[in-house]
Amino acid sequence: MNGDKGMNVIYNQTDRAHRDFLPGQCEFITNITKLYKGHEPEFTCGSGAELKEKSRTGCILILPACEGCNARGD
Repeated sequence: MNGDKGMNVIYNQTDRAHRDFLPGQCEFITNITKLYKGHEPEFTCGSGAELKEKSRTGCILILPACEGCNARGD
């Protein structure tokens, strides 16, 4: 993933107004969602090392979703 002014970002800046995502970056975001929902992640595009590193260093903390809850807390 790219670094920008000390922050971790999950996109590629193509020009001042546009960003794009590489397949591994999309997979990384998808895997965070899958882990949150209690599903197995996929590593076909090479996001495994990044996910492992971010989890190990505490950059991301993935807690499983509770049954009967949704993201809005309804």
